[in-house]
Parts: sequence; C-alpha cells; structure tokens
Amino acid sequence: MSLSGYRVFKDRVRSDLLLKRVRVQFALEARMRRFKTPNRDQLMLFPPNLNDWLGDNHPAHFVVDFVETLDLSKFYEEYGESGDGQPPYDPKMMVAILLYANMLGIFSSRKIERVLDDDIGFRYITSGLKPDHDTIAEFRHRHRNHLNDVFVGCVRLGVKAGIIRLNHVAIDGTKVQANAAQSARKTREQLQQEIKYVKSLVGSYLDDSDKIDQEEDRQFGKGNNGYLLPEFLADPECRKEWIKQGLEELNAQAEPKEPGDDEEPPDSPTNKGLKKKLKRLRKAEAALEEKEQKRKEEDPTGKRERDAQRKRGTPYVPKINVTDPDSRTMLFRDGGYKDGFNCQIAVDNEIGMIVAADVTQDGNDARQLSPILLQVQANTDWLPDNVSADTSYFNLEQMEDRRFKSVEFYIAPRARGKNEGDRSKSEQMRTKLDTYIGRAVYAARKVIVEPVFGAIKHARKFRQFLTRGKDMTKAEWTLICTAHNLLKLYQFGLAFN
Repeated sequence: MSLSGYRVFKDRVRSDLLLKRVRVQFALEARMRRFKTPNRDQLMLFPPNLNDWLGDNHPAHFVVDFVETLDLSKFYEEYGESGDGQPPYDPKMMVAILLYANMLGIFSSRKIERVLDDDIGFRYITSGLKPDHDTIAEFRHRHRNHLNDVFVGCVRLGVKAGIIRLNHVAIDGTKVQANAAQSARKTREQLQQEIKYVKSLVGSYLDDSDKIDQEEDRQFGKGNNGYLLPEFLADPECRKEWIKQGLEELNAQAEPKEPGDDEEPPDSPTNKGLKKKLKRLRKAEAALEEKEQKRKEEDPTGKRERDAQRKRGTPYVPKINVTDPDSRTMLFRDGGYKDGFNCQIAVDNEIGMIVAADVTQDGNDARQLSPILLQVQANTDWLPDNVSADTSYFNLEQMEDRRFKSVEFYIAPRARGKNEGDRSKSEQMRTKLDTYIGRAVYAARKVIVEPVFGAIKHARKFRQFLTRGKDMTKAEWTLICTAHNLLKLYQFGLAFN
C-alpha cells in the first residue's frame, strides 16, 4: 500500500469512528429525552393568554358564557351612580365566581378566596382580580333576593334548548342542618332571664364608664385625654433626666415577685358586644312569638296539641334557637332532632334539571305541593303533565285546586285509618297507582329526584348551611340548585357535541 493510500485509509477509519461516536451520543441523548422536564425559570417572550391555558370544553368557559346571557340589571341597580372610592367588582364576574365555586363543591367564601390563585378556571373568570372573602360574602348577602333570577335564567335556558319538557316532574324535600347548635335553643323563660341579665350588664358597664370618666377628669383635667406629656417633660433634656431617675429608682426598689402577680383581670365585655347580644336575644324572642302565633292559627281549638301531648306524655314547651331564630327543630334521616330547614325541589325527568327550588320552615311536606307547582309555572310559563311525589305530599285540598286541573298526580295516599281523609278519593288514587302506567310513573320518581339529592349532599358534600336566616339560606340553596343545573347543561352539551 502506498503512503497516499494509507493516509486515505486512515482518514476513512477516523471518520467511521467519529460517526460511531456521534451515533452513540445521539442515542444517549435520545434516551434522556424521554421525559419532558419543566423549566420554571423560563421567561415568556409574550404575555400569557388565559384562553390558551384552558381547554375548549372547560366548564369555566361555559359559566362565563352563561352569565353573559343573563339580565343582571337588578344587581347593577343596587350600586346606583358612580361615586367616590374604589369601584366595586363587576356583578357578572362575582356571579360567575359563585356559580363555578358551587359547581366544584366550594361554598365557604374563605375557601373561594384561597382557590382564586390556585385554580386556573377561577383565574380565567377573574382575569387575575382577587376579591377577598369579605367582598364575596358581602356580595352574596347584598344580592340574596336577586340570586333567584339567575336560577330562573338557567331554567329558561333549559326550556329554550328543549331539554326541559315537563312531561314528568318529581317533587321531594330534604332536611339540611342550620348553622346553629342545639345548645342555643331557649324557652321563653330562659330568653327573658338572659335579656334581663344582659340589660343589667349594659347598665353596670355604662355606670362604670361614667365613674372612670369622672376620675380621669379629676386626674388629668377637663379636655385632656391623658396621653399628653406634662409641661415639665416638654424639654428633651428634662425628659431624658426624668426617665433616668425613674429607672434608677425602679432598680433600687426591685423585689422578686410571685408568679401570677403581674396578671391582670380579663377585660370586661364591651358595650358594643352586649348590645349586639341583646339585639339577637330580642330577635329570638320575637321569632318565638311569631312561631306560637302561627301554631295557634293552625290549631285554634288546641285539639291537635292535646292529642300530641297525650301521645308524648309531656307538655309541649316552645323553644327557639338564639343563633338562627328562623331555623326549626326537625326530624332528620338519622333519627335525631336538629335545627334545620326543609329544602324543596322539583326535578324534570328529561336530564334531571331542577325547575323549582324553595326553603321552608315546616317539618313535613303536607303543604308544599301547591307552592312548588306554582313556582314551576312561574319559572317555565306552564305546568307539568305528570307529577309524582311520596306519601307526605298527599293533600287532597291542594291536588284538587282548579289551577292544577291539567296536571295528573301520582302520589301515594296515606295508610288506611282514621287519618286517611276522603277514603273514596284515596282509593281512586290507589287504583290509579296499581295500573301498569301508574306503577311505572311512580317508580320513576325515585330515579328522577333522588340522584339530585345524592349529587348535592354526597358528591358536592353540602349537608349544612353556612349562612343564617331564611332569606340567606334560600339564596344559598338557590345557588346550589343553579350550579347543579349548569352542570347538567354542560354535560348535555358535551354529549350533544
């Protein structure tokens, strides 16, 4: 082999070795590139667009689009013309926050404030704005009477989309615990004693305040608040000398103190807190009076109460909850008596949307059929063809109302006995329910309405109200029902697409 040929061969071998090294390096890098590692220090060339962070089918898009279709003029009327100070948050954004939070099962205003930063759906709805929990709670309280308009708008959207047809509506109720402890229940005598005691505390507090003011006037002089420096301490040099002498005297007279000598008695309750408690007690007393008056109107002869007392064995003692005077003691599913509210819903059979929702103080459902049907008519502009409910709704007076003559009822009557009422009409209902259509319609009731309670109370874990008072609890229940309907509309839209 010539020298030139050897050099060509040597160069070829070198190039082959280099090529193999490159291939091995690429193979190693390929193996390392199996994982996509985030670079959290990477700067963005362009500002982020929140629309790119959400999928096209994200529910936050649906909530924002739904709120844009609503007429929220009543919300805006609450604010009036522009004034001084910071402008309030847009009601459309606040309504969207509440609806999206209820869809996720977040009901506390503090929890909503925390997730405004963490959840990308909330960041899209607010565009980076961060209302605090006080603002969210105040908005919900301020517009509690207008949140029903949002619910009605959602129902009418379902009617317009053709997924609420009112062919079969199932009605039922569930007990929801109030935001009040059982220990806060008081009798009339207990309320009067506590009111008298708080009044005495308020009087003694005012007397003590007057004595303290007079003593301070004698010590500091009229018009001196006690925090001004004396005239001999106005000069800085005199002030330093006086502080130095005081420290020397304290060090010379210092003696060991027993533990607990420095402890001061706890502060007495403020006048503001006492007046607030007195106002709450008087409100509870008025609610107890109203409750007793309503009870007398329902049982003017007292026969029902005498029969109940004979069965119970003890006299009836009226009580009211001081924490939430609008709540009532009710029998819950677990067999215990708690303070709560009776929450009613009417559900359409098409996709399970709620067409009417209400909160009542009645412990049973005997008088709830007519109000809930009238609400269905108000929300959808017509009555359902068929209505099913359990035995507690069997009320012949309401079922025979002329306004509901076009409605076919499927409600099981009460058991045969002296409390059955009109036996002939009860037998007619039993005969109707014993037919093939009657059995099918009545059996469908459980499939229509019970899953809604399961979704609200177990899936989203709403088992107790966070607010107090009938108006606020009704607004809270309406928000939850609206969120349920929005989820149904959202799921229907995904399935339709």
